Amino acid sequence: MNKLFLTIVLIIASIDFIGAKPSTIDSLEAIIKKETASKKVDAMLKLSQLMYDKNPTNGISIAFDAVTLSKKLPNDILSQSLENLAFLYQKTSNYEASIDYYKQALEKKKTADGVTKIIDNIGVSFGEIGKFDSAIVYHKQSLKICETTGDRKGAALAINYMGNVNVRSGNFETALAYYQKSLKIRQDNNFTEDIASSLENIGDVYKKLNQYDKVLD
Repeated sequence: MNKLFLTIVLIIASIDFIGAKPSTIDSLEAIIKKETASKKVDAMLKLSQLMYDKNPTNGISIAFDAVTLSKKLPNDILSQSLENLAFLYQKTSNYEASIDYYKQALEKKKTADGVTKIIDNIGVSFGEIGKFDSAIVYHKQSLKICETTGDRKGAALAINYMGNVNVRSGNFETALAYYQKSLKIRQDNNFTEDIASSLENIGDVYKKLNQYDKVLD
């Protein structure tokens, strides 16, 4: 039994012990044992997400193993594995590591699909460590791509992220302008599931500005 598979088996055993659904674990284990490398990676990505909720360290370990295996596969699979690892680091608040792996994922990305998601996540991590200028740079890059491709939903999200950055940096008036711009795009395109979020963000900023009479407008 190779070292990589032994690591996965040991972690799977710990998942089963702490109460994850045996059927799910068994299915993933079977794929990791028998299937092709690409299917193994897919199972490992799912397993890393499942494990993270129970034991973040083991979840990240599985994600690392998926990256290692993915290096022998096409770049789109490696990019997906790197993005997954970056996301788990982001969840653990290890933002420097998440930025590093998101950037690696971006370098390996050969198609436009999902690029803005990675770019925005880099911006989010920069914002979390107080590098607000860098965060804005990445969100603006995402916005430019969305505007070029006609992705209005993505554009609204990138603008909303810029509002978030300005809230964190204490620039509430600027944040409000971004949130209102994002809201307009969402309303104009009937993105109903996102409108409530925009309204909530706007209300929170009005509270920070002590303009409580506008919260319910």
